[in-house]
Amino acid sequence: MTTRMFRVLIVEDDLALQPFWTLIVKRCFDRVIMDWAVSSEHALQMVATLNRSGFGYDLIVVDLFLAGSDTGYEFLQSEEVAKMNSKTVLVSMAPRGELESKFRNTLPGAVIMSKPLNVVRCERAIREVM
Repeated sequence: MTTRMFRVLIVEDDLALQPFWTLIVKRCFDRVIMDWAVSSEHALQMVATLNRSGFGYDLIVVDLFLAGSDTGYEFLQSEEVAKMNSKTVLVSMAPRGELESKFRNTLPGAVIMSKPLNVVRCERAIREVM
């Protein structure tokens, strides 16, 4: 029996978090292709390319505040991301309650997390949304 290959996109401008997210993603999925973008604009290009190829991301983890002009929220609200029907995790420095009240109705099904992050909470969030 073959294990399904998962595609994960991490949208985070703090490259110091790359080893952290790589560890978590590899702990959550046996077989995974993981992509990384540092801005909403870069992530949208990646999503559009994947959409054209007929594939999509199973999971998108996005920081709310990114380098560039658009936020992670604007990225998640884009038409290209909506086409994918990906599971999503939104991460921010803002308090979770504040994020929940602001985004819960417009990001149904998304898991919302506040920093600081830790491995156990991130794994739990990914398993919850998947």
